[in-house]
Amino acid sequence: MTIKWFDFFPENPSNPARTDMQNGIIEINRQAFNLLPEYTRRFVIQHEIGHYVLKTLDETKADDYALSKMALKDPYSLRNHIDSVYMLARDDVKRKQHALISVLTVMAGLGDKEAIELLKNR
Repeated sequence: MTIKWFDFFPENPSNPARTDMQNGIIEINRQAFNLLPEYTRRFVIQHEIGHYVLKTLDETKADDYALSKMALKDPYSLRNHIDSVYMLARDDVKRKQHALISVLTVMAGLGDKEAIELLKNR
């Protein structure tokens, strides 16, 4: 996979990145991408790689791919994952809920009792 930089995407100026599914080129909208926090920038790259690797247009699957590559690698990575999805998903409530459940699942897998209870009661 390679990255190709654009000054902006005229058809979607707020979108920080997209992936050409045919050839695996990640296209970055420098104008939007540069406004993102560092963790979210790395999340966007992993998310786009997820689209290509998984051969999917499904945003939640690409989010989960990014989470699988980034979770617990940095302090506050789980919180930053949720923040990144919330920032990028805008009005997509289902995507935001999915991010919360995915993070709770990671926490439950680590034995977090509150996360286990929250998942049981959802």
